Amino acid sequence: MIRKIAIENFMSLRNIEIALEPLTVFVGTNASGKSAVFKALVTLSKLLGGTPLRGKEGDFNLDDGVTLDDCVSR
Repeated sequence: MIRKIAIENFMSLRNIEIALEPLTVFVGTNASGKSAVFKALVTLSKLLGGTPLRGKEGDFNLDDGVTLDDCVSR
C-alpha cells in the first residue's frame, strides 16, 4: 500500500505531501487541487504501467490533446 505521496510542480500543485490511510477522503473547495492530485496519480500509474505516452514529435501525451507540458507548472 502506498502510504505517502509527494507532488511537486504539477498543474496547480507546487509542493505537497499527502499521508494516505486505508481510507483517505479528499474534501475541499473548487479549484483547491483535488483533481490535480488524481491526475498526478493517473500519470504516475501510466508511466509505471508501461503505457506508451510519447507522441509523434516526442512529446508526452497524457490524454487526447493534453501533453505533460500542459500539466507541469512553470
